[in-house]
Amino acid sequence: MGSHLCSFFDLKAEGSLFTPYDSRLEVLRLYENQLTAIPDDIFEKLSNLKEIALQNNKITAISTHLFPHKNKLSKILLDNNILTELPPEIFLHNLQVLRLYENQLTAIPDDIFKNLSSLKEIALQSKKINAISAKWFPHKNKLSKILLDNNILTELPPEIFVGFPLLKTLTLNGNKLASLPPVLFGEMPKLTELSLSRNSLTSLPQGVFSPLKKLRKLDLSNNQLLAVSGESFEGLEKLTELNLQYNQIKSLKANTFEKLTSLTTLKLAHNSLGTLPEDIFDPLPKLSKVYLNNNNWMKANPGKIKSMSPEICNHLNSSGHGLYKVSKAFHRDAGPR
Repeated sequence: MGSHLCSFFDLKAEGSLFTPYDSRLEVLRLYENQLTAIPDDIFEKLSNLKEIALQNNKITAISTHLFPHKNKLSKILLDNNILTELPPEIFLHNLQVLRLYENQLTAIPDDIFKNLSSLKEIALQSKKINAISAKWFPHKNKLSKILLDNNILTELPPEIFVGFPLLKTLTLNGNKLASLPPVLFGEMPKLTELSLSRNSLTSLPQGVFSPLKKLRKLDLSNNQLLAVSGESFEGLEKLTELNLQYNQIKSLKANTFEKLTSLTTLKLAHNSLGTLPEDIFDPLPKLSKVYLNNNNWMKANPGKIKSMSPEICNHLNSSGHGLYKVSKAFHRDAGPR
C-alpha cells in the first residue's frame, strides 16, 4: 500500500484542519496557497508525517515548535516564501531534503544543520546570502547535493568543500565570486557536476579542480575569464562537458585541453578568440561538438568553419571532416582567403 497523501489548495491554515487524518498522513502538500503564517500546533496530530510541501506561499516566519514530530520528517520544502530568518534547531534527526531557496534569508545560523545527520540535500538559493560557513556542514558524509545559486557570495572560505564523500552536485551559479582560493575542494569521489556560471571570475588557480577526479560536467560560463590554461584543468580526465561560453578569452594554447581526454563537448562561444592553435583538438579523441560562434575571428570569417552548422562543429570522423577542418581553418596562421 502506498503512502497516505493529502493535498490542499486555496485554504487557510487552522489548528483543527488535519484532525480527521491524524497519524495516518505521511505526505502533506500545502504549496501554492496564500499562506502567510502557520500555527504552531497545526501538525501536532500528524505523528507519521514524512514529507511536507509548503513552497510557493507567502510565509514570513516559522516557529521552532512547528514540526513536533521531527523524528519522522525526511523532506521539508519551504522554497519560494518570504522567510527572512530561521530559528535554530528547528530541523532535526531524519531530515534528508531541505529546500529554502527563493526566500529573503540574509544569514543562516551556524548551527542550523548540526542535528541533521541524515541530510542529503541543501538548497539555499535565496538571493541575499553573502557568506557561507564551514559549520553549515557538520554531517558531510551524507550530503549528495548542495545548491547555493543566486546569492551574493563574494568569496569562498579555503577548503570549504573538503570531506564530502557522497556529494554528486554542487552549484554556485549567479553569485559575485571574483576569485577562488587555491585550495577549495578536497577529494570528492562522487562529484560529477560543478557549476560556477554567472559569477565574476577573471582567472582560475592552478590545479583548483585537481581533486575532482570523477567530475563529468564543469560550467564556467558567463564569467570574466581572460585566459585559461592546462594547469586549470589538471586532474579532470573524466570530464565530458566543459562550458566556457560568454567569457572574455582572447587566446588558447595548444595544450590547454590536452589532459581532458574524455571530453565530448566543448563550449567556447561568445568569447574574444581571434585564433586557435592548429592542433588544439588533436589530444581529444572523444570530442564530438565544439561551440565557436560569436568569436572575433568567426565574425570576420564565417565561411572558414566547415561543418553542418556554423555554431556547432561536429567531429564526424578522422578523415578530414568536422573538427579537423575547424582546426586547420582556424589556426593562428590562417587569414582571409
